[in-house]
Amino acid sequence: MPKVKESYTEEKKEFILHCTREVLREKALNQLTMRDVIRKTGFSQGTIYQYYKNLDEILNVIICQYMYRMKEEIESCTKEETEFDSCYEAVCNCLVRLYEESPVVFEAVMGEVSFSKEKGSEDDVLHDIYLVGEELNEIIIRILKKGMENGIVERDLNLYVAVFYMWSSIGQTILFSNKKKEYIRQQFGMDDVAYRKQSFALIIKSIRKI
Repeated sequence: MPKVKESYTEEKKEFILHCTREVLREKALNQLTMRDVIRKTGFSQGTIYQYYKNLDEILNVIICQYMYRMKEEIESCTKEETEFDSCYEAVCNCLVRLYEESPVVFEAVMGEVSFSKEKGSEDDVLHDIYLVGEELNEIIIRILKKGMENGIVERDLNLYVAVFYMWSSIGQTILFSNKKKEYIRQQFGMDDVAYRKQSFALIIKSIRKI
């Protein structure tokens, strides 16, 4: 009986997350309300609060799951790559795909994300966010070290600063290319794909060994 109840609970929780993701296809994160989630699930407010204490917790779980998916996708698309440049290109292309699947959640991940370094905090999902974030950083560090070993990337880089630089630069390029798509087309005579390609090349050029 306890196993059945646990499975039922997980199904309900995942359904709430699924419905929230669906709403986020149409609404910005700062426009989302618990009323939207209630309406989409068809559950009462009391039922929602049986599984999640508030909207922030729902969003934190969605962000955490998305970050784990990001980690898995990046690991998968780079594991067969032996060259630094092909690894970097694979990461960029992977992040573009993830953005296209869920623009709002991608933007949330690239923005200010709540986390906790301490396990056993009031909200354990915040600790999970911290852990997967560090795992993502380690993937990029391994790629940068590969570039250093191959004599492609500057050896005197502060790796942690370089990682944050790459996350912010790649992430903002993806977001900017979508938000400024029409301007880029009219002013530069190129589509968002061509703009991203050139921007990604500039990012990596800035850390190349001269």
